[in-house]
Amino acid sequence: MARALYDNIAESPDELAFRRGDLLTVLEQNTGGSEGWWLCSLRGRQGICPGNRLRIVAGVFDSSGATQRRRTRPPAPVAHQPLPTQQSPAFTKIEECSHYDVPRAPMPVQRIATYDCPRPLGDWYDAPRAPRPASADSACSGTGSLASATSSASANSANSGSSAHSASSTYDVPRTRALPLPCDAALEALERLQDEASAAVSRLLSYVAPSWRRRGALRPRVLDVRVAAARLRAALHDLAVFADATLANAHDAHDKGIAVKLRPLVKALKDAERITHEATSALDAGDWAAERLERDREPTDGTLDALDQLVACARSLTEDVRRAASFINGNASLLFRRSPAVPEHEWTEEYDYVRLESRTAVGRKHAEIRAALPDKLQASFDALVRDADHAGEVSAVAAATRLPHDDRQLAAFYAAQVATYGAHLSTAVEAFLRTIDMGQPPDVFLAHGKFVVLSAHRIVHVGDTVHRSAQHAGLKAKALRCSDALSDALAATVAKTKAAAQQFPCASAVAEMAEAARTLAARAHDLRRVLVRAADPPPDSPLTPATAVPPRPRPRPSPPPWPRYRYSAPCARA
Repeated sequence: MARALYDNIAESPDELAFRRGDLLTVLEQNTGGSEGWWLCSLRGRQGICPGNRLRIVAGVFDSSGATQRRRTRPPAPVAHQPLPTQQSPAFTKIEECSHYDVPRAPMPVQRIATYDCPRPLGDWYDAPRAPRPASADSACSGTGSLASATSSASANSANSGSSAHSASSTYDVPRTRALPLPCDAALEALERLQDEASAAVSRLLSYVAPSWRRRGALRPRVLDVRVAAARLRAALHDLAVFADATLANAHDAHDKGIAVKLRPLVKALKDAERITHEATSALDAGDWAAERLERDREPTDGTLDALDQLVACARSLTEDVRRAASFINGNASLLFRRSPAVPEHEWTEEYDYVRLESRTAVGRKHAEIRAALPDKLQASFDALVRDADHAGEVSAVAAATRLPHDDRQLAAFYAAQVATYGAHLSTAVEAFLRTIDMGQPPDVFLAHGKFVVLSAHRIVHVGDTVHRSAQHAGLKAKALRCSDALSDALAATVAKTKAAAQQFPCASAVAEMAEAARTLAARAHDLRRVLVRAADPPPDSPLTPATAVPPRPRPRPSPPPWPRYRYSAPCARA
């Protein structure tokens, strides 16, 4: 017999559930070769139990369902029984007292085939278990034998062979990442996303008129409509991703009713995003050809083409965006973590100022020493100073604390977004460079340049958001540095594009514009690399310093060759 030390909840049909203090009959220890699992019986049911939750009761056995304590032979009363002599027949040999003096033989245990040999591995344990069917629950909840319970489980396991993919589909799709933003940053991001979505809808609908698709009316505006559609698609994607991540936060909130109310609002946004994506993809496949989009009259059978579906979705999108944003804004305190009252790094500002002064003094001393050295030794002295500065920076980064869990989640969430935006930016830059290589006029490459600016602007905002929301000083500094570099590259690209349009067909101005676009794509890749490395740092190490050599990326196609321009006219002076 064994007494239960803890409560046990059965996690499979062949496991016994018991409460602390229950007395169980131990039939076999380490049954079926399973270390730590005992075959026990309780209230007429047999099953396996974790041995670390039971304690053997010494001297207590179970015989035919009733317990009896093992007793020793009581001594005979001295007052009523005379001492035996050598000739007294009352003397009994000890061999005859087999009932108490000789330990009983082990109880015959009826062997069950399920535990005579390890069961073959099946779907029940090979894959994450789906919710148990009703038949298995009924088999466990009744007072039937272990054979009936295991037979039900075996039948369910056998039947699951035909539906293995459906049973494990719940575990094949990873759960949406939560949004580890403080409340203030989340509300600021929500306001920006709502404004962008509303502005994109208004921009697209501004081109819609009763006869806007008549022949000759759409052709001059087809590029503007295409840019407006791309802007709507990107803005709606950002808002849908934000709302989906907020829904993941709602599942972890104390009030579970928030997730129930937010789910249909998020579904409406995701459905609108799907329609917008399908419509714009169909239009992009046709290259937005004006001859296909223009028509003499409206269709009378009620059929809608891709452009009609896009416009219809945009008209119904304003209310969906408003409802979702209002709900998230009203429940922000329950959906997002509290904003820190005082940043932890503010108390170090005074020490940073002292360190800056000391570095200035050291630099002045190094300059004096270098001026006193001969020319042949100045180069080696400069190399020593650079090595010392580099070692100090690496030591400072290595001494920093590890990234908090919230910062790693934040970096992982926005790294995925930057990957999507970076793919859009790469596509836009390639199309932009293709127009330059073909020597297209300014109205063509300016239209393609709008897509480049739109994609890069979203990556800049991601860097700013990470800088404001992160807690780790190293991550904040790197995100700000990459965001500033990307913003400068974006401004340079816009300026070079305007100059190339004004000086067209100047070959050098067009070449500078192309180089600025390539630099912009490289700066966006730098921000993505920082976020990816922050989201998945090396084990047992602080935030990887910026000077470390990054891992070798996967092979990718070489960049397109330097474009050859048709025009080689001299540049006009501004």
